[in-house]
Amino acid sequence: MVLDHQMTEKQLIIGDELRINWFHYQELFDFDQVEIIQASSEEVERFAVQIGNDTDQTRSISYKNAPCLVSANCQLSENAIKVLHHILAQVDMVR
Repeated sequence: MVLDHQMTEKQLIIGDELRINWFHYQELFDFDQVEIIQASSEEVERFAVQIGNDTDQTRSISYKNAPCLVSANCQLSENAIKVLHHILAQVDMVR
């Protein structure tokens, strides 16, 4: 799952990886990893609340195993980062 306002495609296949831009759907689906490239703190918090309120137990369990990569250029608030840490397995800032 990707949160990126610059990604114009709804879905993009790179090698064996399917990248789906949450901004085009804003609904939940199965994912292995989250990558936040360009998004506001409010959007990230809305995304995290949606995940946190997911009633599908299979997906809920997988969220705890999903790493999250946040672009260093994405200036997220401390609260947005804290919310991501609470819901996902690991949150890392990348350059």
